[in-house]
Amino acid sequence: MLCAGLLAYLENIMDYSNEDASLIYSGFRSFNYSFPLLGGLFSDCWIGKFKTIVVFQTIYLAGMIFISGSTSNSSSLALSLCFFALSLIALGMGAVKPCVWAFGGDQFKLPEQHLYLEHFFYFGYAALHLGGALAVLVTPKLAEVHCNETDSCYPLALGFPTMTLTVSLIIFLVGKQWYTYVQPQKNNTILWVLCILNGIKEKVLSKEKLSHWLDYSEKTYGKPLVRQTKTSLNVIILLLVLQFSGSTIMIAIKNWRTQGRLMRSEMGNTVIRPSAMQFINYLLVVFFTPLICLALYILRTKFHLTVTPLRRIACGAFIGSVAMFLAAFISLGIEAEEPKLPGKGECHIRFYNPLDCAIKIDAPPFIDKVQIDSMGYKFLSVKVEGDKKVTHTISGCGETVSKTTGPFVVTEEKSLGYFFTTHGLEGFKEDLQKHNQGSPKIRSLVGNPGKKDDKIKYICSQGHSTAIAPKDYSWYKVANGFYEIGGVKKAARFFQGGIYRILIYLEQDKVKNVTVHEVGEPNKMFILWQLPQCAILAISKILILPTSFEFAYTQTPLKSLKTTITAVALMTTGLGGIIIVIVELAIAFRKQSNFYFTFGVSTTLFGIFFVLLAIRYKYVDRQYGKEEDIIDDPETKE
Repeated sequence: MLCAGLLAYLENIMDYSNEDASLIYSGFRSFNYSFPLLGGLFSDCWIGKFKTIVVFQTIYLAGMIFISGSTSNSSSLALSLCFFALSLIALGMGAVKPCVWAFGGDQFKLPEQHLYLEHFFYFGYAALHLGGALAVLVTPKLAEVHCNETDSCYPLALGFPTMTLTVSLIIFLVGKQWYTYVQPQKNNTILWVLCILNGIKEKVLSKEKLSHWLDYSEKTYGKPLVRQTKTSLNVIILLLVLQFSGSTIMIAIKNWRTQGRLMRSEMGNTVIRPSAMQFINYLLVVFFTPLICLALYILRTKFHLTVTPLRRIACGAFIGSVAMFLAAFISLGIEAEEPKLPGKGECHIRFYNPLDCAIKIDAPPFIDKVQIDSMGYKFLSVKVEGDKKVTHTISGCGETVSKTTGPFVVTEEKSLGYFFTTHGLEGFKEDLQKHNQGSPKIRSLVGNPGKKDDKIKYICSQGHSTAIAPKDYSWYKVANGFYEIGGVKKAARFFQGGIYRILIYLEQDKVKNVTVHEVGEPNKMFILWQLPQCAILAISKILILPTSFEFAYTQTPLKSLKTTITAVALMTTGLGGIIIVIVELAIAFRKQSNFYFTFGVSTTLFGIFFVLLAIRYKYVDRQYGKEEDIIDDPETKE
């Protein structure tokens, strides 16, 4: 639930740029996935699952309290508190995750309650997403509350997940007497590690030829432990191969939000925010979970198919690659909307006239007495090689602009902007590339700035505001929506991805006339086109992640190793994020569509490799395994 408000907190309170906030957020998530193995080792070797959950959940809660407190302190102290709190949260959250799944699995008697166990993993995963949906819905509303004499209230927004975490910990402690416990076995874990090390050593030193390198450990550690170790390693290998499919989930978290910002979010007067799509993503998982469970029931009862965990995971991997291909085609549509820039031997020039009368400009041989009407603009494409400095003549507009002459530059492969003022011609480089976060870009052009330099206010209907000085004609990023400009009601509406020039004429230092020109088209592809890829990815996530937890739990013969192996399954998502970073650093993708196509193909290939390994895997539990392959571990309780 923290993640719903963390990005906004870093940007709005800690004053990080969107790029830096995203980097910190990604680092936090990767750091978070560094600790499941720590929780697994604490649980399996030392204090047991229940105590591990309580200890690290308390650390998690302490981190939440610190980060809530950091929102109301001075900036230097707040920064230190923020990163200290995030470290505690990553430690607590990461270490708790494998223990929760494994401890939940311990409450079921297998194989009699195998279906209940399967449903526990599926609906537990859905419950996490339901909590995420609630956080996305509630946290922004709480952040907008006015408190501490500010326009936002992040202590309240971050205090909400802190409160829910406290309540959940209390409820968990209340149920202590009804839980089933498995005694941690330090010796089993140590013997498991020593068995592996001994097998490697004997494989290198021994002259005897055996079919498997772990068979060399049979003399020292016995056949049962060697067999259990083989199975555990087979599970780990399959889960490691699954990491690439886990990367598709990280891509969705990291990149699809950015893709959504480059799409049209306006539907009439309604604006669909990226947080709304995140809310829909959470709900899709909740919606599809019971449908998938129903589909599995039908396949088993009506068609008598054995739907093993590995078959479900393989289906999820291939379905995830389909989501990547759909995202690639969406990106192709977005890339087709990129503006046409001047090519070789060409220069694009736009003349803007923010005055109350028409003006003519003559600049042979490129411009032949072109007239620009009051509050209008003229686009010209001229042929030129290199840089050419030409003399221009301005006429018209009576006493407002006297007839003037002077040089201006025409440059090959450049887009140039010029606007007329009472003092002559002003120029700037036209930046027609869309903002990388999809926000509207505006440039304010005032023809008669006057003596005062009072800033002109741009007030958005969504509550955002920007103030621009009359002589400031640099570009600004703004929010999409209806705008009041300098007191003129509904003077403009800026759309996602649009590029605008606002021509303003003053009278007695007050805005008299405002005209808005769209020089760069806003985003055309509607954001709801992301729904198919989001729905497909939701199905993929359900089939991969909770099923991998089930597979790790049921296929680990030693009960005292189940949390550790479940931690490996959890690292699917974390290592997937590392794979993305490596690929992005190794290959410079100029187009986002190429990035998605690359991952779509790679995920498909790794899915095929996973299937080839899965075909050879022999299940060791009584639900799916053959009698000769089953490995039983005596159930022990505290």
